[in-house]
Amino acid sequence: MKAKIRALLGCGPSLTERICNSRAQLYRIALSWSADPMLADDLVQDTLNMAIEKQASLRDPEKLQAWIYRILYRNWMQHLRRHKHHEEWDDSYSTGQDSTARHVREDEICNAVRQAVAALPESQRAVISLVDLQGMSYAEVAEVLEVPMGTVMSRLSRGRKALCATLKKFKENGSQADDQPVRFRRVK
Repeated sequence: MKAKIRALLGCGPSLTERICNSRAQLYRIALSWSADPMLADDLVQDTLNMAIEKQASLRDPEKLQAWIYRILYRNWMQHLRRHKHHEEWDDSYSTGQDSTARHVREDEICNAVRQAVAALPESQRAVISLVDLQGMSYAEVAEVLEVPMGTVMSRLSRGRKALCATLKKFKENGSQADDQPVRFRRVK
């Protein structure tokens, strides 16, 4: 009801509401970077708290997404500096034990992709998750990571090639029961 009244009056959601509404997207990115649901939740919570506290420093409300992703990325980098290691993906994250053969196959593929992404260097993993998972443009990713757009494109290219090579090995090792090729959906 409040949203309809705001729309009629020409008022959009407040900046704090817009920040809070980005939680799901932030969590998805944090999970792709960390491969740990609890750590991802902590990163998102820290990011949201920091964004709400510092919302007065946002110069252009139209660039809220880039600004908040930059905060998330900085929190992630700070975490990595503090811990100086990457944790391995825990197989307990896969879905149910008594799945049908198709579900087991899907779980196997998902785990292989997660492991392949987790094995990428952090710089490539960040770019791949922002471009391919979040659907951000190269320019937006360059702004979030504070690197030139050419660097974003080269990291994305190298990351995708590494993923393809890793997943090709996965298929060649007989882990893929069917003969369907591994395909990636390109999102620019």
